[in-house]
Amino acid sequence: MRFLVLILLLLSLSSVSAAPVPKNKKLPLAEQILGAWAVESRETDGGKNKDNEGTTWTISEGQLVSNRGGTPNTWVLTLDTEADPAKYQLTIGGSGYTGIMEIDGDTLRVCHTMVGIRPKEFSTKEGAEIVILKRTTRP
Repeated sequence: MRFLVLILLLLSLSSVSAAPVPKNKKLPLAEQILGAWAVESRETDGGKNKDNEGTTWTISEGQLVSNRGGTPNTWVLTLDTEADPAKYQLTIGGSGYTGIMEIDGDTLRVCHTMVGIRPKEFSTKEGAEIVILKRTTRP
């Protein structure tokens, strides 16, 4: 009798399963951008800049460290991920940039100007710069 109860209990437990974990669950943008990035290209005034070699960004919560030629600069990063496209501001020593960003897999695209008028679209109009970055490592 005990054996039968045990079998019935095991059978009933085997039919109960946890809710499936969704595959490819999309993380919030603030989490997606974390990690190390290499600058692939920069564009200002409609033309590509050629001085990107070796430029990296490392993004952590509330901070962005840019490194060009072995000289790191630590910026305060403020995000508004509720906006579409997402908005951000980078500040260092009282100056900085204001811009928009989007991510597609391991490609991060930003468009910014000096702090002031935030771009509304990914365009180099009105002195804006577009930077395309490729992920090198995740946190």
